[in-house]
Formats: sequence, C-alpha cells, structure tokens
Amino acid sequence: MTPRPLPSIRAELPDDVRIDLIARRADITASRWRVEAAEQNRAAARAEFFPDVTVNGLLGVQSVELSSLLEYGSRVPAVSAAIHLPLFDSGKLKARYGAAQSSIDSAVASYRETVVSAARDVATQASTLARIEAQRTQR
Repeated sequence: MTPRPLPSIRAELPDDVRIDLIARRADITASRWRVEAAEQNRAAARAEFFPDVTVNGLLGVQSVELSSLLEYGSRVPAVSAAIHLPLFDSGKLKARYGAAQSSIDSAVASYRETVVSAARDVATQASTLARIEAQRTQR
C-alpha cells in the first residue's frame, strides 16, 4: 500500500449563493414558525368575538324488563342547547386580541432580526473565506 495525499478541499462559496440557502437555517425556520403560531393565536382571539351556539342531542332506551327494551315506549330522547354571547366580555376580548397582535409584531421583528443576522453571518464567513484564500495565494 502506498500512501496517498488527502484530496484538496475547495474552500469557496458558489457563485449563485442566494437567500434560499439562508432560509434553510434552523434559527430562521424556528423564527418563521413563531410568526405562524402567533398568527394562529390571533385567529383564535378573533374567533372569541363570535357567538357560540351549541346543540346537543341524545337518544337512548330505558326499560325495567329486557323484553320491552326495544319497544317504542322505552325510548328516552334529550335535547339541549346553549348560547354564549360575548356581550359583556368585549374589553377582555379586545385586550386578548391586542396582546395577540403585539405578539405577532414581536415575532415578525424577531424574524427580521434573525434573517439580517443570518445574512450578516454568511457575509462575514464569505469575507473571512476570501481573506484566507488571498493569504493562501500570497504564501
């Protein structure tokens, strides 16, 4: 066996580095998910403004004797309804909606900061790589 040198590694960035590569970073993805979660919380807070109508129905059978269990007179129907109108909770609902909106604003600001930080990091790494390459060629 003869020793062979290790292959040389190209330490350069592709010419077409785009924002797509930056968008695949885990911190940016997590930040985007925070924005989407905040938007879902706002949608839930908005849904609390609408009235809630619930209708329940039940049909059962009841009998003392097993032989008359399936007869018409053994049936026991029950129906109930509930209505919730958010008339007197408007201040609390508006506060929740405002908090959800401010949560979205905060998440969007954090997302923008994360994207700018990632772009700055990539630019720093690219300039460092170019500086190292220039030093290598001078040597």
